[in-house]
Amino acid sequence: MAAIRRLKQTTPHGLLLVGPTGVGLMTAARGIAGTAIAGVISPTTVDGQPDNEKGVIRVEQIRELYRQTRTIAPHDQVYILDQADTMNHSAQNAFLKLLEEPNEHIKFILLAHKPQLLLATVLSRVQQVTVLPIDRTQSRQLLNSLGITDESTIQKMLFLAEGLPGELTRLVEDTAYFSVQAKNIGDARILLQGYAYEKVVLIHNYATDRVGALTLLQSALIIMKRSLSSAPTKELIERCEQYAAAHSAISANGNVRIHLLSLVV
Repeated sequence: MAAIRRLKQTTPHGLLLVGPTGVGLMTAARGIAGTAIAGVISPTTVDGQPDNEKGVIRVEQIRELYRQTRTIAPHDQVYILDQADTMNHSAQNAFLKLLEEPNEHIKFILLAHKPQLLLATVLSRVQQVTVLPIDRTQSRQLLNSLGITDESTIQKMLFLAEGLPGELTRLVEDTAYFSVQAKNIGDARILLQGYAYEKVVLIHNYATDRVGALTLLQSALIIMKRSLSSAPTKELIERCEQYAAAHSAISANGNVRIHLLSLVV
């Protein structure tokens, strides 16, 4: 928070915020920009429709941004490039021109989960700041500020979000998303710790759902890896390797039922 306040007071011409998905890069960017936000450039489809999943920031968007920022602004204007790492080389080279020809009062905040995809020439012209996850106490405070007081719900959200403010906020605001994520972890616990009958019933439910099975295994791996960080044992390491192998096999179009059953026999 202190770093955000400092950046708000003296925002550089080009600022790159990096961090894991869900850490809250957009929240941080908006906090820095405040009322000076002039626009947000986000990934789109080929026909210009917003698409944060598979879209990219296109060279046409950057050229339009260049036109918008050529006039002299009477006060600071901040443009946020969400998922800036989706720009291809053409778009990045076009954006580089904006960085090389700074216009007074015009500032850019780039958000990226994979900054290594940005050109070295772009990286050299921006100030990079890593946004880190928050601790458990801060996570609780955030949940309380968002109106979550039920201890059971808090525990589930703390586990799911791993200190990522953006993920915590999404879990609170999107109840359907929270329900799905909570079910994934609940099913993973059954696969890891349930009775044999419970595991067989669970596997039957996932036998024809490849994507769901992969999510199930990923959730189980998350649970085990957290246990490893506090109490590593040879047995747990071997079990992680077994689950990772099943995940790889199912990803490679292996039989879902057979590979899941191999984990419980």
